[in-house]
Amino acid sequence: MITRPLDLATRLRPAPRSFDYLFWINGVIIALFFTFFGSRFVLSPGMGIGRVEEILPPIHNAVQGAVPTQLTVAVTEAGLLYIDTGFVSFGQFREWLAAEAKRTPGAALLVRLNLKNPASLLAQITSAAEELGLKVQLAGVETSEDLTDAATVR
Repeated sequence: MITRPLDLATRLRPAPRSFDYLFWINGVIIALFFTFFGSRFVLSPGMGIGRVEEILPPIHNAVQGAVPTQLTVAVTEAGLLYIDTGFVSFGQFREWLAAEAKRTPGAALLVRLNLKNPASLLAQITSAAEELGLKVQLAGVETSEDLTDAATVR
C-alpha cells in the first residue's frame, strides 16, 4: 500500500464506530424531498417546438386575464385530447371532467388549443365543462405589434 513507506496509516483518525442510521435518515429525507417538492413540470418529456406563437392563438391582454387553473387539456393539431393521464376520446374526456368536477368544484379548465383546430371543437369542450360547473380558460400568447402583424398576414 502507498501509506506504508511514510507510515501514514498511524496518523489517520480511526474509522467511526457506526453511522448506518445516518445513511438511512439521509435516504428518507431525500425521498421525502422528491416526493413533496418534486414537480412533473421540471423535466417534462416531449418534443421541442419552434415558436409558441405558431401554435397557440394570439390574445390581446392575455397576461392581464390570466387566472390560476386546476385542470388542463391540450388539443393536438389532429384534434386528439390530452389530459394528465394521457390521450383520451371525447367520451373519456367527459367522464374525466365529471370526476374532476366532483373532486374540485368550481375549478378552472385550461384549454390549450392549436391554431389549426376548428372552433367547433373548442365549443364542444367549453360546453362540456360548463355543464359541470367548471370555468374555462383558453391558453394564448400575449400579442405584440410584431405578432399582430404576423397574425393578420395569415
